[in-house]
Amino acid sequence: MIDWQDLHHSELTVPQLYALLKLRCAVFVVEQRCPYLDVDGDDLVGDNRHILGWHQGELGGVCEDSEKR
Repeated sequence: MIDWQDLHHSELTVPQLYALLKLRCAVFVVEQRCPYLDVDGDDLVGDNRHILGWHQGELGGVCEDSEKR
């Protein structure tokens, strides 16, 4: 079973943010070979929300709901 969290960026704890960035790096940079800067500042501005999917204490999925300007 996956436990989902829908969090405003201001609600993320340091461990949650670290897990989120680590997973995105593993998927986009390592697996998909997209060597682009992912940590661009957009994650922590405005009304951005982060959907986190946890399974047995491990982050297994993430989604960002953001308003791009």
